[in-house]
Amino acid sequence: MSLPGAALAEEASDPYTAVISGGVTFPAGDPPIEMNVTLYKESDGRLLYLRSTPAPDGRYRFAGLSAGTYGVRVACVSPCAAPYLTEWWNDGRDENTADRIGLAAAEARSDIDLAVSTGSSVSGTVTGFHDVRLPGVTVDLRRLTSSGYTSAASTLTDAEGEYRFHGLWDDDYTLRFTPPMQDPHLLQWWEGSPGTTQSKTFAVPKDTAVANMDIRLTKGASVSGTVVGSDGTPVDTYVGLFTTASWSERVAQGWTDATGRFHLRGVLAGTYTLGFNGQVRTGHLGEFWDDRPDEVATVFAVAEGEDLTGFDVELSTEAVPVELPPLPRDVTVGDTIRADASSTAPDARLEYQWYRNGGAIPGATASHLTVGPELEGKRLTVRVVASAPGFSPIAVRSSETFGVRPMPPPTPPWGDVVRWSGADRYATSVEVSKRMFPDGADGIYIANGTNFPDALSGAVLTGQRGGPLLLTPATGLPHVVIDEIKRLRPTSVVIFGGTNAVSARVASQLEALTNYHVPARFAGADRYATSVAISRAEFGSDQRVVYIANGANFPDALSGAPVAGHFSEDGGPLLLSPANAIPKVIADELKRLQPRRIVILGGTASISEEVAVQLQSYTSGQVTRVAGPDRYSTSAAVSEANFDPEVPVAFIANGTKFPDALSGAPSAAILGAPVLLTATDSLPNAVVAELKRLRPKEIVILGGTSSVSTAVRAALEALG
Repeated sequence: MSLPGAALAEEASDPYTAVISGGVTFPAGDPPIEMNVTLYKESDGRLLYLRSTPAPDGRYRFAGLSAGTYGVRVACVSPCAAPYLTEWWNDGRDENTADRIGLAAAEARSDIDLAVSTGSSVSGTVTGFHDVRLPGVTVDLRRLTSSGYTSAASTLTDAEGEYRFHGLWDDDYTLRFTPPMQDPHLLQWWEGSPGTTQSKTFAVPKDTAVANMDIRLTKGASVSGTVVGSDGTPVDTYVGLFTTASWSERVAQGWTDATGRFHLRGVLAGTYTLGFNGQVRTGHLGEFWDDRPDEVATVFAVAEGEDLTGFDVELSTEAVPVELPPLPRDVTVGDTIRADASSTAPDARLEYQWYRNGGAIPGATASHLTVGPELEGKRLTVRVVASAPGFSPIAVRSSETFGVRPMPPPTPPWGDVVRWSGADRYATSVEVSKRMFPDGADGIYIANGTNFPDALSGAVLTGQRGGPLLLTPATGLPHVVIDEIKRLRPTSVVIFGGTNAVSARVASQLEALTNYHVPARFAGADRYATSVAISRAEFGSDQRVVYIANGANFPDALSGAPVAGHFSEDGGPLLLSPANAIPKVIADELKRLQPRRIVILGGTASISEEVAVQLQSYTSGQVTRVAGPDRYSTSAAVSEANFDPEVPVAFIANGTKFPDALSGAPSAAILGAPVLLTATDSLPNAVVAELKRLRPKEIVILGGTSSVSTAVRAALEALG
């Protein structure tokens, strides 16, 4: 007999009395429809199906539940009247992201409401060659996950080539488009290359229609032909289509059929070649299209959708016999080397290509190669391609030479040709100073680098005393000259010219650079008076010789400065004069000097015959003239009159640009060397003849290639 209340106690202890219930809500404006609600219970971390219930009136209820953890999912009752998403409680999209519901014994949860949404959609059109719409294309929608792409949905294009996916979660997706069997169009991924697995993802926002995801599929081309042996019978051979003449760049492949035919389909537009290799099955040697070996395969173009045929090939079991002797190992610039290849095959054709360090030399396709200076240091080889009827073509390579040796430099007939130059006239004067005075100098001489008269007159004194002549602008010392003065560490400075030529500011700079030794300045009212001031500083009366040169043009004075400045019996002051009159200051200086002879530098256009007659009254000896028909010939004439053969050095300077030569004139005077003038790009005949007479042990070019070109240097090096 049961005690009163026993049934009630038994009910209270029943473990299956918990309840989960709630409502199903729809997007605003959507009428409610019947949905199916499914209950899952968690076991070992997984949600296992428990049972389902319809919710026809927007409400659902699961009773008789035990304590535990649950998940609730809502989905359309198939067929779905609207594209609603299958969702879990709290907008969960799948079992892994679904929120769990904890339920105690006998607990009733009535707040588990489920909100339904339509989700997003993706749609577009698929077209093909000539923009024709393609029906029946399989369109796969794939979602990007941490482990790669997973399938989200699949559909076929309709008769208009259109497709549509709906009920999608917001996520990153891609699309794959696969044409039907026998359709020549190629599989393609979204924004990828046809025929590959390349693809790009696109974002689908929440509850958004993503339209116009249109794509044009590429129509594949085809390549076909027949392969036979040298006896005309079909050959069972492998056929490959390659983007380059290399077995590793294959894009399509196949085998010939029983008739020797091959047909390669699904080919993209591009440039290709064909390779054939029947050696495995029939012993026929491999070759490429148009009877070529792989290195020089003939290529052809393929357009989209094109069906190319006629690629008929004859294979052979024997390669063209070819002999290629080794190249010489030691090769020098200027040599001509030959590839003496030969073949015993009738009608054999031999083609050559020369290589340097493995790279083809453009245009070097003859059987011989003349080795130019551009190949110096390079290792040379030659490739010979041999082809002949009835044989398989072959490419052979020669042995490799050592690195090409430079051509031995021509032995200078009288010593080396060197160049003394800097970046500009001031740097050139510094370069000459460094060459002549590597250990420093007690005295230095400064002159304006943009005007020649003061420097030319001063070159005589500089040569007599021995010291560098450095050039400067009027207003300030260049940095390169400042650095050279610091290196020279002089104790005295002489400035040639007045403050218009070398300013007081430059004088102050020089004083500071020489431990405040006040520079001496030799200057006059004009260039003629300055030449007199320099003469008075160095020369007394009863001079053996005085030189007269035109003060308005530099070439003649430049050629004579080394002679006048040399510390010998031929040394003497260099005075400047106009062409047609002797300035009073020059006449007074001639009276003081009382020269035993006077030498005029240059022709009558430089110093007139009338002036020459007037000069006779200032000397007890002769007035002579050293000149040629032009400035170059005059420089050669001055040299011939004053220098014997086998001089240690001869200087070459530009005859139309004075700055580089100004710096070299004192050096020539110190060394007892002539200064010969040249045009920028050609060496005058008179200068060539004088150099051959002198046979100097060294030739020094003053200035850069803009003053004396490399062509002139080459001409100097080739003399003798």
